[in-house]
Amino acid sequence: MPDISEPEARILLSQPLRCEDAPDWKNAGVQVGTSVLRSGLVDPMGVATGLYLELLYIPRPRALLVSYRFSVFRRNRCDVERVYQLTVNQSASPIKDKHRQSHEHLGASRHTRKASWQNWSYDEVFAYFCARTNITFNPVPAHPER
Repeated sequence: MPDISEPEARILLSQPLRCEDAPDWKNAGVQVGTSVLRSGLVDPMGVATGLYLELLYIPRPRALLVSYRFSVFRRNRCDVERVYQLTVNQSASPIKDKHRQSHEHLGASRHTRKASWQNWSYDEVFAYFCARTNITFNPVPAHPER
């Protein structure tokens, strides 16, 4: 999947965005227990922006791992481009593999983040995502297991 440039991602996310009446979490059909929430984003006037979000909750009980992958994408005529993605992996033991460590993508750039993110709650992951993407939810989606 193509990424847009970091400067372009910053411009897109600098404007306030809203997610109104997001649907409920659904079974993603990928792995047992994986849930997804997808919704379009509008500007403060309610006009469609061409952006949409995808929130993924991926529990892996046998591996004692939970992953949150919260993304914003831009649709164009031929493809979907990643604007932003936050990946937080939680594990009972330290995550040593650099690729599996918590990180975020801002356009094409990738930034590994603090190991303390491994202990974040759903509410902390969600709040960080909203702050970084300038998205306001109405109403706020509950944890997918609630």
